[in-house]
Amino acid sequence: MRKWPFVVVAASWLCQAAVVAVVSPRGAVPDIPLLASQFAALLTDPLTGGLAGLIAGLQQDLLASRYIGLNALSKAACGLIAGLAGRRVYCDRFAVPFSVGFVATLLCNTLAFIILRLAGAGVSLFDRMPVIAMASLYNALLGPVVFAAIGGVRAARSVLRRQV
Repeated sequence: MRKWPFVVVAASWLCQAAVVAVVSPRGAVPDIPLLASQFAALLTDPLTGGLAGLIAGLQQDLLASRYIGLNALSKAACGLIAGLAGRRVYCDRFAVPFSVGFVATLLCNTLAFIILRLAGAGVSLFDRMPVIAMASLYNALLGPVVFAAIGGVRAARSVLRRQV
């Protein structure tokens, strides 16, 4: 199992802390760890994607969530799905990262809503839909940037590996 996806997910939390403090339109918060775990899943395999999503979600649960395990379950499922899709999708530089950012955020928030409803929490999809739509659009716009950053990490890693 490769180590770089987990390092990228951990480093994405630094970016998350910096971006959330500055930008949060209409209550929608970008989810950079979700994007990092999705792209790690696309570029590796389903197991690594699921574990990267689990780590990203668990970090979010421990740092900022009332329901421990909610984000871990939803992000792990999204990472697993992205890892399975990565076997069949050619990852270009813009269209796939844009689409993955939108779909992954929509799927992750929908799964979190379903888990909350099954747990008996009184949340309304009608109230959350504008925030989910805005966060999906926001992550879609951030998707190509995060994908390019991960590509840079992978390229630097391969250069360093060749020099050793």
